Amino acid sequence: MEAKCFDCDEKAFFRCHDWVYCPDCLSKHVCRDLEKVHVVVGIEDIGGCEMCGMMEKVVCACGGKKRKFCQMCFCVHLNTEKGAKHEIQGLLDVDDIPDEYALLKDRVKKIEKLKQSVNENILTVSDFEKNIEASSDNLKNIINKCFDDIESQISSAENYLTLIKTDLDQCKTSLDISEQEVLQKYSIQLTKSKTLKFFDLEIDLDTCFQSLKTWAGISLKSEALKNDSKVYFFKPRGKEMVIADLNSTVVSKKPFPKNFILKDSGSWCELPNKRVVYCGGVQASNFCSEAYNIDPNNFSIIKLPDMNQSRALPSVIYYQGAVYVFGGYSGKNLDSCEKFDIKIEKWKSIANMPLARSAFSAIVYNECIYMTGDSKNLDKYNPKTDTYESFKDILPEPAGYSSLACIDDTLYVIQNALCYEINLQRLCVTLTSRIPLGKWWSFFPAKPFGDEIFISRYDDLSFWSFNVNTKAMTKKIKL
Repeated sequence: MEAKCFDCDEKAFFRCHDWVYCPDCLSKHVCRDLEKVHVVVGIEDIGGCEMCGMMEKVVCACGGKKRKFCQMCFCVHLNTEKGAKHEIQGLLDVDDIPDEYALLKDRVKKIEKLKQSVNENILTVSDFEKNIEASSDNLKNIINKCFDDIESQISSAENYLTLIKTDLDQCKTSLDISEQEVLQKYSIQLTKSKTLKFFDLEIDLDTCFQSLKTWAGISLKSEALKNDSKVYFFKPRGKEMVIADLNSTVVSKKPFPKNFILKDSGSWCELPNKRVVYCGGVQASNFCSEAYNIDPNNFSIIKLPDMNQSRALPSVIYYQGAVYVFGGYSGKNLDSCEKFDIKIEKWKSIANMPLARSAFSAIVYNECIYMTGDSKNLDKYNPKTDTYESFKDILPEPAGYSSLACIDDTLYVIQNALCYEINLQRLCVTLTSRIPLGKWWSFFPAKPFGDEIFISRYDDLSFWSFNVNTKAMTKKIKL
């Protein structure tokens, strides 16, 4: 297969490290980064991946011949020819392998760990079911005993009334005993109406039913829930909220309540209870610090205390009982950050980012918050220690208006016309695919859903999805 230039798709004649270029694009590539050492070789002088022409990493003997592949195309080869017998004869450069096999092993270990966790939960639910059955039998016995006690009380009441009636009947035929003596015998006192009521009778089914409702229950822990198929998008200028169902791609709209105004270019995130926190924005060059807690179902709105800093285009994300707000823009990019404690309803300033950013994304992974944008760096914030760790120049190029998402141990960086994968355990970066050029920043955190990552694109107001298996970026829903 003819090798295509990484930048323009014309025929490639040269390779610089793992990427191939035509002469014009190679010159531009070198001039873009003159401080870097470029190792350029002609493609015809060496081999290459049979699918893309890039540096070969593995030789696969299938179909009776040896075939060379790069790391990415080898995975495609295995997926497209699942029925074939593959004999991997050797890796060309063991030290240079980004460990596709090791990454696969890690993924299998991750899946096995998840399966183990699911099996443990299945056992827990099974034990709960057995306890319910045992408790149900006990409850039946208790109810039967209650009925027996009530029937015994009824029988005693009937005997008591029979004795009174017998004594009163004797009063009719004998002068030796009077009705007053009978009343005194049984401690009965006549009312003015001379109507006797011996018992108070009550059947309280409502109290019984309420108690039974709370007798036992099972529910998913809110922190363990993944987001459902709905995504909420606010359009302050149109004074409406868009609700998109990712399963059906059906879109519905709700108008803002009367006199309710959201500032443009604010950011938001979902809480575990499916409410949404909207932060900041700008109106007529006036940046604001407002924050709202919004229920998308009935549009009930709670005005939260103002943030410490006015800002638009920040990154907003929820983590363990708090909403974190990083950076943003207020006449210039901001490095200031803060968090809102939902329980005590207070904002608190946290450590500044290593560099000022706006229109960027953050994700939660392994009890830390990762972020990138406006630089080649990947920064990690630790909420427990309120500190940052920076991984310098991990990305090939900086980009504004970028998005991040995390699935398993892999971070997906979507920026400009490229998508990268970063293995967060090894911190190795792989170019995944080329995508349409755009401003790939969402006002809300990217939403993994199945094998897809959904984001809203800043410059065309549409929902797009990136499929982590096919590596394709597709426009799904027009807002």
